[in-house]
Amino acid sequence: MARVKPAGALPWRDPVLLGWLLITTALASLPHWVFQPWWVIAVLGLAAGWRWFIEQGRMPKPGRLIRALLAVLLLALVWNQYRTLFGRDAGLALLMVLFGLKLIETRSPRDYAVSVFLLYLVMAGGFLYEQAPWVAALELLAVAASLVTLIRLTQPTTITARQSLRLAGSLLVQALPLLLVLYLFFPRFAGALWTLPVGGQAGLTGMSETMQPGSLGEVMESSEPAFRVSFRGAVPPAEQRYFRMLVLWQTDGRRWDRGYLPAGRAQPVPSGPEYRYELILEPNRLAWLPVLDRPVTSPLDAQAFPGEVFERREPTRERLRYELSAWPQARDRVLATHVREAALQLPPSLSPRVRELAERLRAERGDSLAVAQAAFEHFRREPFVYTLRPPRLGPDPVDEFLFETRRGYCEHYASAFVTLMRAARVPARVVMGYQGGELNPAGNYLLVRQSDAHAWAEIWDETRGWVRVDPTAAVAPARIERGSEAVRRIEASGLNPGALTDAALTRAIEFGLFERLWRRSQLMADYANLAWYRWVADYGADRQSKLFEHFGWPRLSTAQLIGMLTAGIAVVLLAGLWWLSRRRARVDPARKLYDRFCRQLARAGLARASYEGPMDFARRCVRRRPTLAPAVGDITRLYLALRYGPAGHPVQMQEFRRLVKDFSA
Repeated sequence: MARVKPAGALPWRDPVLLGWLLITTALASLPHWVFQPWWVIAVLGLAAGWRWFIEQGRMPKPGRLIRALLAVLLLALVWNQYRTLFGRDAGLALLMVLFGLKLIETRSPRDYAVSVFLLYLVMAGGFLYEQAPWVAALELLAVAASLVTLIRLTQPTTITARQSLRLAGSLLVQALPLLLVLYLFFPRFAGALWTLPVGGQAGLTGMSETMQPGSLGEVMESSEPAFRVSFRGAVPPAEQRYFRMLVLWQTDGRRWDRGYLPAGRAQPVPSGPEYRYELILEPNRLAWLPVLDRPVTSPLDAQAFPGEVFERREPTRERLRYELSAWPQARDRVLATHVREAALQLPPSLSPRVRELAERLRAERGDSLAVAQAAFEHFRREPFVYTLRPPRLGPDPVDEFLFETRRGYCEHYASAFVTLMRAARVPARVVMGYQGGELNPAGNYLLVRQSDAHAWAEIWDETRGWVRVDPTAAVAPARIERGSEAVRRIEASGLNPGALTDAALTRAIEFGLFERLWRRSQLMADYANLAWYRWVADYGADRQSKLFEHFGWPRLSTAQLIGMLTAGIAVVLLAGLWWLSRRRARVDPARKLYDRFCRQLARAGLARASYEGPMDFARRCVRRRPTLAPAVGDITRLYLALRYGPAGHPVQMQEFRRLVKDFSA
């Protein structure tokens, strides 16, 4: 007897199957387009095109020698790009280019299956770069496409695309309960699951550790989020939303830096209202953490430095979440001698005009606060202008700014003010960080952007300790009260933000209908991004414990979590079995008997395909086994009458049961 090719066997070529594999490849690789070098994506695209032309018979399949040479060339390209074949960036680049080679030689069912499983690794690799909702959406589509590919691979080649998509969707829906149980109860480990060493900091935005004229300009042009703050209770007013990040002590007259003060700080005394908050920091170039004025405790495991600033061991290369408290009215006890010396340091080439102005301010007033107020009034009284596009300054920027250009933004005012204070023998320092932010009503949190980067001054008063003085407020109070976006809009309209009344300011920054709708949609999208991070990307051991505590469960050990996980999986499986049994119970007796008849034929090598109706199946069986024609015909006709005709007579059901029972293939 001739060997019969089983139903569902693949032909030598299947363009539809290849098409689904290429769709899966495109979806799985899309997130990598942002992070991988262009040539990696180009190699993958060329490999996909080459494989398609092979399928069409328009290009030959490469031999072993050519494939070996291509593999060596691609290894050399990866090595030349990264100088290694290991790590996140090099490893994923290597995986993607070698997958391209595998795609070219994909031919047999086993090759297709291996290709799909390799694509699952590519999908997982996308989360090593970014865990944003858009990446998850793309990877979900890629998983669905991969399921369609596998269905096409294992089912008969004539199965329709609609049937494949429906089955893939059904499989995904059935997997959701199990996925939810694993997500909620799988034991979490300390640290982020997706973290690997990053080979660089390309694409990260943020301020640097030094300040000179123009250094904050590029940062302040960016509307990218810097961090988000959720307050536990009252939100501080706009004039108190100062988030310090760096304190600059040393200057050469043009450039400010941290200096060489050792780690450690004098603990301030809490006073006034307390603000408790959670801060989620975006990746940036620095290891310094922004904190709301004034912090009393240290965030995470960061090291404290004079000025209430905190540095981690390495730059922030992934989103970081920490909780803190702030007391804006906290007071300092004493000023250490070495800190006082650092706060009075002046460049040796300080301009005589600057010294003369400082001495005049000192002579007019007595204590440090009075001198600071005199300098503040000087900026307000003289024709200083706040602008994000100041003229370039020469070798003595403080002198030129104070007496010639008088145009600049926060760093110009902070640098000039601190220099004046020190020249007047008042200890002072420059603070860099962020000020303001936009309240997002969707999630009731403060969104602070890179454009909110700011620099201000602090002076030492013997009775109050360090006191914040923001000279920018003297010339552009709108920057402090209404935010950086308002100042940009005012300047774009050709107005001076320091010369407008409140009513004129309101009119100048009023949004149109389209702008309001667009801004609202942006805030909603940002809230969705934050919610995704909180409950998906950042769902670690701490979040898991808080979720359990919310439901009244105590802190669980790893063994207890595994027990709950096992119980949850068992419940899901039992629910699935119950649903299947209920589904079977709803099947009418005629269908049960017909399924029994089909199983008998399947054991004889005549398996019914999922797309075949009873009549088509009967005709195929008769063609293959003519001797079965009478029995198969009678059973099929009686089944159709019972199943789809008028209500069947009990005698017909008895006859149908007898025919199926007596049938033998």
